[in-house]
Parts: sequence; structure tokens; C-alpha cells
Amino acid sequence: MPTREFVGLLADVHPFASPDDEDTYWHRIVVEWDGERLHASAGDSVRCAHVSWGPDDEDADADTLFEADRDLDPEPWRLALSPADVKEMFTKFKLSPKQGAAPLTVDGNIGRLRVQRNGDNRIALTSVAESLPWSDNHPNVRETIREIQIQAGGERNTRAHVVYTGAFLADFANPKVVRQRGLVSLYFGPTSTYLTVGSHFEGAVVQDPSSGRDL
Repeated sequence: MPTREFVGLLADVHPFASPDDEDTYWHRIVVEWDGERLHASAGDSVRCAHVSWGPDDEDADADTLFEADRDLDPEPWRLALSPADVKEMFTKFKLSPKQGAAPLTVDGNIGRLRVQRNGDNRIALTSVAESLPWSDNHPNVRETIREIQIQAGGERNTRAHVVYTGAFLADFANPKVVRQRGLVSLYFGPTSTYLTVGSHFEGAVVQDPSSGRDL
């Protein structure tokens, strides 16, 4: 897969894993291959995050698409990795935008995540992270998110589907932008969302209609 997709996959979920290394329940990032797509997920009992990549994604590069299709491993695997190991790995492999398409291989078949990228001395790299002890009692973030999606009405419930440009919405919950002197509350209108932060701050953000759905 392209380096930028692997780095992005891990970096996207890393902030949502519990940072407490004594929390044996949530202090982990799960990386999973299901035979067709690579998944990463994490949670901290309040938030959950999941992202995936496959060789047929629209943003996949033509060069790497051929390699991925040729070398797909049909055997699924699932690993629980420490957030520290994951951060070290995606930091090591990160490349400049111009080099981001450089392909790498990901393998987790033997209880550890092995990532290898060939090339010249600047980008060639191999890294290995050992899996944490796995228990079926640990939370399955992907299933948790899917259950919440169903409770919210699923993908077909357009009344519950609100679309934002992320950067516009994020500023309201960013303590560096708005003082977080209370809870953030959202009230959904037909085209815009009214929100409050605590008792004294209020604002609004326009929903992004680019999905083509009726909001």
C-alpha cells in the first residue's frame, strides 16, 4: 500500500486510544486485515474511531494497485498494539507529500506487525511491533461504532445524516480557539446547526450539502 495511506491509517486513530498505560482495556490500537481491507481502530470509553484502506479505493495509486492486487494475503489477522509502538511506527515511516506514494508491505500473520519499505537509503525501512495479549473480552471498536450507527438510524436515515466540513466544526470544540467553559451542545436545523459552549458562548455552522443528500 502507499506509505501515505499506511501512515494516515495509524495516525487517524492514534489520538482516540486511551493514553493511560495502566488501562489494559482501552490502551491499545487494533490493526486488522480481513482479506480485502486493512483496518485500524481505537477508543477510550468516551470516543471511538475506525478507518480502513483497500487497494480498490478511489485514491489508490495505479502503481501500488497492481502490487497490492498481486500480493493480497487471503488469511485474516488481528493485532492489538500499544499506542507508543504505533506512534513510533507511523512517525518513522512518514514521508514528504512528493514521496508519499512509495509502496510498502504490511504483514501481521505471526503475532506482530511487520512493515517494510524498499527503495533508496532515504526511504528504505523495516519496523516490527509486537502484539499485546489479546482477549475476546476487549472492546471491539468497529462493532461498537456499527451498533451506534444502527441506533442513529443507519445510513438510510437522511434526517439523522448531517454533513460538515470538518475544520469549520472542529474550531468550536478546540480549547485553543474557544474557551471550553461547559459542554458543547448541537441543535440541528434544516441547513445549519446552532451550537452552544457552556452558558455564554453560542454559534452556528452551515452544513455541507456536497454529499448530495437532502438534509
